[in-house]
Amino acid sequence: MDDNGAIYLGIPDPSVEGMPADVIGMDKDEAKTAVENASNNKIEVILEPRFSAKKDFGKIVASNYIFGAPFEASNEENDYKILQPIRLYYGVGADNTEDVVTTGSGSDYDFDPHADYASTSKSDRSLPYISATGEWRVTGTYCKDGFLPGSGGCISLISKGQDGMKYGSGYPYLVRKGDESNGIWNDRVTLCTPTGDIGGCILHYKDGSIPDNETNMRNHLLAKQWGMFEMYRGYGWPVCDGTVYRGYGETEGCDHGQYVRTDDIPDGQQSGATYEMDDFYVYFPVGSKISKLEDSDYFSNKALAAANKAGKPDTDRPFFIMRDPKGYKTTSVEAYKNGEQTTNPFVPGIPMSGGYNPLVKMDVAPSADASSEDSAIANTSQSSKKFVAAGLYLPVYLASQGNGNAEGLANTMMTGMDNSAGNQAVGALGGWSAVNSWLSSHGYSGTSFNRDFGDVQASNAGYENYSTARDAARMLVAVDAVGGTGLMNTDIASEGVVIPSGMTVHAHRGMGIQNTWNYFAIVEVNGNKAAVSVVTQNQGQDRAAQLMSQVLASVDSTLRK
Repeated sequence: MDDNGAIYLGIPDPSVEGMPADVIGMDKDEAKTAVENASNNKIEVILEPRFSAKKDFGKIVASNYIFGAPFEASNEENDYKILQPIRLYYGVGADNTEDVVTTGSGSDYDFDPHADYASTSKSDRSLPYISATGEWRVTGTYCKDGFLPGSGGCISLISKGQDGMKYGSGYPYLVRKGDESNGIWNDRVTLCTPTGDIGGCILHYKDGSIPDNETNMRNHLLAKQWGMFEMYRGYGWPVCDGTVYRGYGETEGCDHGQYVRTDDIPDGQQSGATYEMDDFYVYFPVGSKISKLEDSDYFSNKALAAANKAGKPDTDRPFFIMRDPKGYKTTSVEAYKNGEQTTNPFVPGIPMSGGYNPLVKMDVAPSADASSEDSAIANTSQSSKKFVAAGLYLPVYLASQGNGNAEGLANTMMTGMDNSAGNQAVGALGGWSAVNSWLSSHGYSGTSFNRDFGDVQASNAGYENYSTARDAARMLVAVDAVGGTGLMNTDIASEGVVIPSGMTVHAHRGMGIQNTWNYFAIVEVNGNKAAVSVVTQNQGQDRAAQLMSQVLASVDSTLRK
């Protein structure tokens, strides 16, 4: 799936020797053997861990080589040789956090930026320390539940090479997609604050010469070994005139807010630089000890209360939370006072402060609103086509969450598909303009309301409510996340919908206005859930029920796999 939500299928040519297409999902050791055999043992195959969903632990989830692609031949003897060995990435969780995001552990997959990429790098095994410099291994597109890539509810973290070189041709680093043009130092997302050497990023000294509780990483979550870890943009360094810089040495300085050489500052005292609150993530691999973090005073009380209301995150997939500067009164502080560098309260620790900073509390805590990897919705080619939103009470229910005047009315609306209660809830929210503003701010671009529920006269006059099947499915996911599924109890079986044996269905149905017949349902089979939206116009009840029955049968088959 690409960043726009499109899915591409590649069909390998069985007559051409190449990367086996069926190793995805295969046991890692079996997959390694399969690729080695496919290349007649001419290509080195390396297994590397990557964070994945729980169901994919120990299985191949990705590779640095295209599945199904032919092996590249470099000479007449057809001796395969590619830039790097083929790397097969297998799924792991929080128990392997350090294996994924550190270097120097002595494993075969350690990265050495000075190594020849045509051979396996094992030189890091001789390093006297383990450093937090593997952030580029958490690349991927992460979406809020119910969002597809490209929908506005996703963030892509990508690996880049130094000085614009492709991955594998230079030291890889991590950036948020869209931030690639702001300068190397400004863009990078790191696990630590480096100095002129690796000292700021050392997690452990192998010989114990410096205890773990005295390293510059000691205040980072990674050092606590709870599974989760922080990542942040801009290194935690000062900013002068829009430029992120180290803040020390002869070549970089700030003189009354002007970026200059340090030795060009008349009195030698830096001034005018600031620490800015920038992108800050806490990444949770599957199995992270979330309760320990929640009990550690890391989050604000407001964040914990909001997370409790939103519900628990899906802990069977890796996810991250991202700090929102809008939740803070102070987002910029002086980096120097009287020529002395101060601490940065927006990152866990910087070497200049001995590795400890009074980090501001996070304004967001793990919840169902977290961004998870590979979140997606299955849909038809018509999923973005607008339909008359008869029976779609979901936006009003979701917008009413936390609004004391509207929430009770919205619950009544959902329980009985009560138009009167729904319209009263809308009034308590500030009218349909307020609901439409909520829809826009939450990424439901295909949905708008222009009349009250059940107002046939307004509909006939051209004032209509519209949505898309895709928006409706995403809303269903959101309703389930806040605990509203049990409010949807329309008996669709009595209308001719065939419900597969063992499937639990919570549904609403809309009908009548503009000759529509719509179904919106959250279904569950064997503990697996799906959001289903089937919308029709000018088809009638029997045809709509038949379509819904066919969709439920297909969903049932998928959820039982």
